[in-house]
Amino acid sequence: MPWWRPVAGVAAANLTQWLGACLTGTRYDWRSPTITALSLTLLLRSNGWELAALVGAIAIGSKFVLRLGGRHIWNASALAIIVMVALFPGAWVSTGQWGVSAWVALFAAGAGLAITRSAGRAAVPFLFLAA
Repeated sequence: MPWWRPVAGVAAANLTQWLGACLTGTRYDWRSPTITALSLTLLLRSNGWELAALVGAIAIGSKFVLRLGGRHIWNASALAIIVMVALFPGAWVSTGQWGVSAWVALFAAGAGLAITRSAGRAAVPFLFLAA
């Protein structure tokens, strides 16, 4: 992957966070948009830097727009990936990038369960696997 795709995604996510913080009067924090953009870099493939920037902006923008009770209601990265794959043929999720072995899936499920269990949200990985 060319270096400019992740840079475009991280820059767009941070710019969107900064704009959202200015519009809502909240404090700008670079950590959340950077983590979100880096996760998008790992999960989503695209043909150009424009799509990498757009997915970062959609993910962070959704945190400011789609809120209920003062909290964002969707996983920003997952929502942005779904929107991009549904609307742009130049964006896709590469299913084979992490390998096709059952061990990879088992490790991912076990790590997700361990993390969410310690956070008191053990139902999340079970619902994900069931879906």
